[in-house]
Amino acid sequence: MTTGQELAGVMRFIDRPEWGSLFEEVLTEHMGSALDTLRLDYDDLETALGPDLGTALWDCAFEDFLTREMGEDGRNLADTYLKKRGWKESPRAKAYIAGIRTSRMGLYELSEVVPGESFFARDCLARGEPVQVFERGAELPMPLQSGDRIAARLVRLNDRVVLASGLLPCRDEVAARIQDRFAEPDTASDRAPVTPTQEHSEAESPDALAPFITHVWLLDMLPRVIDQLRTARNTDDEEPLLHEFRYPLASGARTSEIAARLNAAEGLTPLRPKVWGSLATVTDTATPLEISTEIDAGKGRIALFQIALEERVVVLLSQSAARAEQGAARLEEALGEVLLAPTIQIERHYAGLGDIEGLSPEDLTGREHGFLTGYYRRALDRPVAALGHQSPRAAAAGGDRKGELADWLKGLEAHSAKAHDPKQAAAAFDFGWLRHELGLDAPKG
Repeated sequence: MTTGQELAGVMRFIDRPEWGSLFEEVLTEHMGSALDTLRLDYDDLETALGPDLGTALWDCAFEDFLTREMGEDGRNLADTYLKKRGWKESPRAKAYIAGIRTSRMGLYELSEVVPGESFFARDCLARGEPVQVFERGAELPMPLQSGDRIAARLVRLNDRVVLASGLLPCRDEVAARIQDRFAEPDTASDRAPVTPTQEHSEAESPDALAPFITHVWLLDMLPRVIDQLRTARNTDDEEPLLHEFRYPLASGARTSEIAARLNAAEGLTPLRPKVWGSLATVTDTATPLEISTEIDAGKGRIALFQIALEERVVVLLSQSAARAEQGAARLEEALGEVLLAPTIQIERHYAGLGDIEGLSPEDLTGREHGFLTGYYRRALDRPVAALGHQSPRAAAAGGDRKGELADWLKGLEAHSAKAHDPKQAAAAFDFGWLRHELGLDAPKG
């Protein structure tokens, strides 16, 4: 969705049937061919690019749509909106929508950048002097620096030229392709001409520039991003693996008591109602890619693990194996036998994006069984009401509660069998070692 507030009203019109299908056509022009080439889906874009660039890319298509005359009657969304709903908008918003309507996406080289305020932009596709451009207060997908080249729209707004929301940073190779295709003769790059792609004809229409820019930008950006994500590490230099542990609550457990225990637990900070986290501050040396693998806790902080209290279940989330183990131990210490054994899901961060593969079944089984073993080992040392509030290990040492211990263990096995699909790795968990540690092995011979 667009980052600028001036287009909020007109943007809602694309939900209407008469405009939605037309916008889908423009969206496909901008992104469809590149996504087909890379075998990606629309849903993959924000995952790969992050929310800022993903939003900027959507803005490029939407702003282009506002310039188009489409359908059999040649209607235009900006014109229609201003005619029917313009009375609801401020003079500034109406002027901005009208400015977008007549705008053209271009390639610009920046100079004299004053961060957060203005810069000078030289049109790389047409002759002319640099013009001063003012930012509108909308959040940009990246900081601007002198020497950068960006694909964007410059909009006349009253007595100023302002930057629209659809903004894409362009590497030299991307800028050269755009210039070689669309620049006036005196401004074209000195690189060898680029052969037109199959999707774009030699006879360019006025509507061809913006989709071509997003097309070549995606073909350049996405393979490089996916290659980086394939070897991504988190801020602790660990492989980012999403862990989700879902602990069912024991019968009789009260959510108010659970919330009180988690509020009092050492090292846990309430983040919002029924959500807690173990927080760390992001260091200045952390890269954007590293930060993208983390659980954002706001204010420059990340959650090493996060705990959420849902309907009859407590959910632990973490982005690495070590943190998941730490979080599980902390959670189980705080809540004890209120928690039943968790169901576990582990996924490689960005798995399924491009050619990034998920964990192998063997690896996944080993990891799940490792976490379940840790859970049951910790359970051996926690008091159990059915064992006279002794721990299973202490009850086994006493030797007079073997019947209760056997019933306790049967309860664990029954819960495991009920909680997991027989085809899941956790369903094949072997409780034999636990039976052995409690001295409940069947007599030999």
